[in-house]
Amino acid sequence: MLVRVKTTPAGPIKLGFIVSKRLSLSAVTRNRARRRLREAARLLLQAEPKLAESPLHMVITAKSAALTMPLPELAADLRENLKAQGAPC
Repeated sequence: MLVRVKTTPAGPIKLGFIVSKRLSLSAVTRNRARRRLREAARLLLQAEPKLAESPLHMVITAKSAALTMPLPELAADLRENLKAQGAPC
């Protein structure tokens, strides 16, 4: 997965998810990947209240591993990507 983070002056955290047709031509598969990423982000925001309160805009781009990776590993991967971008995790 690829994560882009932008800090904003104020306001709540906003999330955006990109799942392109390159991942799969099937809309069902793309929606499954989007739901899994959304759930991983939800788990991460529950575990990290400091992150949930920060004024960030995040765009998460799905890769093929988002379909097969177990959900806890997906959330850990998201956390690592956010740390690499400098987000307060």
